[in-house]
Amino acid sequence: MGSDADLDVCAKNISRLDRCSKALERLCKDLNPKKSNLRSIQQEVEDELDSGNKLVTETWKILKAKKNDKNLEAGLRSRVDRLAEQFGDAGSSFENASRRVLEQRMKLPAQEFESAGDAAEAGAAGGGGG
Repeated sequence: MGSDADLDVCAKNISRLDRCSKALERLCKDLNPKKSNLRSIQQEVEDELDSGNKLVTETWKILKAKKNDKNLEAGLRSRVDRLAEQFGDAGSSFENASRRVLEQRMKLPAQEFESAGDAAEAGAAGGGGG
């Protein structure tokens, strides 16, 4: 994959990471034991956390490789630097949203959290994944 294509992937990943952060913020407000669809909300939280973590890993690898590329032309290096700054901001937002949603989950009764995990495991074991 060429340098421009790699950086395009990073830009898309950063945008997707921002969307994951916003989704986690929304879901955090919905994590309430009184919600009838708490299990599905918890599954959405897990999906967003997994997706965001994958985006962080992929983007970090690309940007790290580009930052270490001594032969990168000036225009691309400038773009890498801008993307790295945007990635830092998006990563911080994702980390904060993740922390808030995990703190909110800790407030849930233990049986609600365990039930959601059991349901997710049963779905995965049954091959019901996407």
